[in-house]
Amino acid sequence: MITTNSHNVVRMEGKISTLIQKAIDNIIAYLAFLLTKQKRNDYKPKDDELSFARTNTEPCTLSSEFLETVRDVVRENLSGKNAEAFMTEVGVSFHR
Repeated sequence: MITTNSHNVVRMEGKISTLIQKAIDNIIAYLAFLLTKQKRNDYKPKDDELSFARTNTEPCTLSSEFLETVRDVVRENLSGKNAEAFMTEVGVSFHR
């Protein structure tokens, strides 16, 4: 019985790990999609100071809002080191 229980726990942990990795992959894919909306001239210096002060582009704003949503969902469903590891993986993958 102990062997069966241990085997089931290992199987569940493996499936949960796979599910979490798929979630991270989907999050990164959506963020990459949002970044495809970046325009070539978004960061080109402009002469007027008002245009130069506007550094938040549409992809930047959309990415930030999406990451806030992800953070809220992670806080609701994961805790402690699990939430920290998940968000770290999302951050490192997004940075890459």
